[in-house]
Amino acid sequence: MKSAGLFQSLRFRLIASVVSIEIIMLSLLVWNNISIIQTTHADRLRDTATSMIQQIARTSGNYMVAVDYATLEAYLGSIIDYQELSYLVVLDRDEQAVLSLGKFPAQPCPVLEEHPAQVRDGVFDVSDVITVAGQPMGRVLMGFSLSLMDEAIRKSRTRGISIAVGEIVLTVIVTVLIGLGLTRRLGILAAAAQEVGKGDYTIKIPVEAADEVGRTASAFNYMVTEVSNRTRQLEAAEAQSRTLLAENRNLVHT
Repeated sequence: MKSAGLFQSLRFRLIASVVSIEIIMLSLLVWNNISIIQTTHADRLRDTATSMIQQIARTSGNYMVAVDYATLEAYLGSIIDYQELSYLVVLDRDEQAVLSLGKFPAQPCPVLEEHPAQVRDGVFDVSDVITVAGQPMGRVLMGFSLSLMDEAIRKSRTRGISIAVGEIVLTVIVTVLIGLGLTRRLGILAAAAQEVGKGDYTIKIPVEAADEVGRTASAFNYMVTEVSNRTRQLEAAEAQSRTLLAENRNLVHT
């Protein structure tokens, strides 16, 4: 019975409705923000990888034509320190490794992906052909670790969820306070109406504010006053009628 009364309570329905809407809207907002963040980071990594590998392929071709592998190694050594770069490999025409830097898996050869969203092993593998004067000289293979991107996404997700939870808690507190204030005054109105129904016309409701509930309280007080006056007038009229009736009976008997 208490459970049924709780669900029928205006206070409970008000708080539950507001909190439910807040949770749904904030969940959609957080999910949408996370989706945007993931897409932004993935597109940024793809564009970075494409730009870097094209530049490296052009530069490596010049060194390979000159058979200057020492300078090529020094050039690539300055690039391998890039935070997200996991490995960098230069292959010749025979698909043999000329230079290999970083954590390049020997076997099997990495599966190349067109977008970080396709990655399943945590490394975005890309490749570009090395050409000189339109002639292929080999290939460049590069792998970009997704760990930094995943960490950035995780932090953004945690921050978004924390903000959403904070907003939900704040909404619950504010809604409870408003609901308690509103339903308390409505409860006073309901209790006063019950007393009037029992015949107590002396009751007065305090008007705490000039809002809708306050105006309702004022109207209720006015109504009770009018009903009380009319009731006294009716009682006085009835008493006078009874007196006249009694006097008429006495006159008839005499």
